[in-house]
Amino acid sequence: MHHGEGELGRSICGGLQQGAEDKLKEELDDKRIEVLQIGPAGENLVRILPDQYE
Repeated sequence: MHHGEGELGRSICGGLQQGAEDKLKEELDDKRIEVLQIGPAGENLVRILPDQYE
């Protein structure tokens, strides 16, 4: 969500998770944002999920 509108991270989709949060923070010029990532497995609808969220 950005200014009340949903946006897809097309520039990040299909890539590795490392650096994705930093790239979004830089792209949106906002260091306060938080990111929940699904990664390539989630993009491919893998049905298992590690329980590693903060």
